[in-house]
Formats: sequence, structure tokens, C-alpha cells
Amino acid sequence: MNIGANKGLWVMGMMATIVVVILAMSWASMTRGIETHSRLLSHTSKISNTIAMLGASARMGAATGDAYHAHRYFVLVEDLDRQLTTALDLFCDTSMVALRDAIKQRSAAVMATSDEARAEMAKGNTSKALKLLDAPRTRDLRDDHIAAIGTVLYAIHEQSSGKLRNQRLNVLLKGLMLLLIIALTFSQILRRKAVEADLRYADAKLTTLRAAMGSAMDMQNNLLNNMIYFRTKAEMGRHLDANDIAMIDREIDASKAKMAELCAIENVQTRDIGGITILEPSGTAQKTGMAFI
Repeated sequence: MNIGANKGLWVMGMMATIVVVILAMSWASMTRGIETHSRLLSHTSKISNTIAMLGASARMGAATGDAYHAHRYFVLVEDLDRQLTTALDLFCDTSMVALRDAIKQRSAAVMATSDEARAEMAKGNTSKALKLLDAPRTRDLRDDHIAAIGTVLYAIHEQSSGKLRNQRLNVLLKGLMLLLIIALTFSQILRRKAVEADLRYADAKLTTLRAAMGSAMDMQNNLLNNMIYFRTKAEMGRHLDANDIAMIDREIDASKAKMAELCAIENVQTRDIGGITILEPSGTAQKTGMAFI
């Protein structure tokens, strides 16, 4: 029983260790996923702000003719391309290749328009450069680019959110599995303790039973040994006198008293008398046996 129980606990311990290791790995993966998703949200917010400022700079430049808005537009175009690249680099999935290529094509078209306006600025044609940045064709290219960015960001967000949900579910399942193993191990330990308690109780009952049988044999032997004296006296033709009869009664009463005390014993104590274990009563019952035998 102990061997089987120990083996069961060992198996439970190994399973718990494996699940803890897997849970730790899943937790680390989920933590990285949360950090990646947080960075994606941060980059998305920056990209949205840059897109809004990009269109505003083009409109303000065309309306005011201020070269500042043109320079600001050039900086925002470069920032947008850099921010978008950083966001896309968070996910290197093959399913994103086509979307990344579409973004690059539209980004190249917007950058080409920006470079054309920059060249006009270098020539001193500020008004022409500002009008070019807000021309219908430029607005269409910019809107097309923004739509492509929105499509890619939406796909990335969906992918990141789905992956994060799966990671959280994986951690939850591993945690539940660990709790189940702990519960089964605890149940196994309680069951083992209960079985051991039952075995100890059964062993104590068996010991008490053996001691009770030994005590009964001891009392019987003492009484029979004392009766040999009276049998020997009778065989010799001698009559039993009143003292003998009183002695017989005393031996019988002493045996009865000892038997009653043994039956009422509460705290079981035993002692060995030459290979026989008997109960050791705590009372003062008269011992059997004749002084002269």
C-alpha cells in the first residue's frame, strides 16, 4: 500500500512540476504578448496623430502660403513612414507580406510627391510646392495611403488581440490543470493518511485482542494450576476442609474480579510474561495464585 501510494504521489509531483514549468512558459509568453500589444496601441496612436497633422499641414500650407507648413509636412511624412515600419516590425507573419508590400507602394507614391514639393521649395517656388502638397492628386494618394494603413493596422490588431486571447486562455487552462493536480494530490494524501490511520487502528485492535486472549489464558492457567493442589489432595484420599473450600472460592472470586477489570480497561497497556503478551490493568484486583505453590 505504501509503495503504491508513494508512487502515486511521485507521479502527481512530477505532473505538477511539468505543469508549473509549462504554466511559467505560458505566462512569460502572455506577458510578452501584452507588452507587444501595448506597444502596438502606442504606435497606432502616434500614427493616427501623425496622419491627422499631415493633412492639416497640407491644408494650412495651401491656405496661408507659409513655408513652415511645407517643412512640417516633409518631417511628418518621414515620421509616418518610420512609425509605420516600427509597428509592422512587431509582427513578421507571412500573412502580412502582401499588406506590407501594398503599404510600401503607397508610401513610395506619397514620398515621391513630397520629394517633388521639396525640390520646388529648393528652387524657391514655395507657393507651387504648397499647392502641390494639397493638390487633388496628392490628396487622393494620401487618402489611399491612409486607407491602406488602416487596413494593415486593423489586421495587425485583430491578429494581436486573437493571439493574446489564446495566450490568456492557455494560462487559464494550465492554471486550472495545476489546481486540479494539487487537489488530486491533496486528496491522495488525505486518503493515504486515512488508510494509515485505519491500519494503525486495526493493528491496535489486533494487539489488544491478542493481549486479551493472552490474559484469559494466563488467568485460566493460574486457576488450573491452583486446582492441581486440590486434585492432588483429593487423589491422596485427603478431605477438603473449610480452609480449602474458602481458598477455592477466593481463587474463583479473584479470577472473576480480574476478568471484570480487564473488560472495563480503558487505557490499554501490555506486558510480556515469557513470550505471552497480556493486558496490564491499572486497578487493584487480587492476583490469582496460591502462596504455597
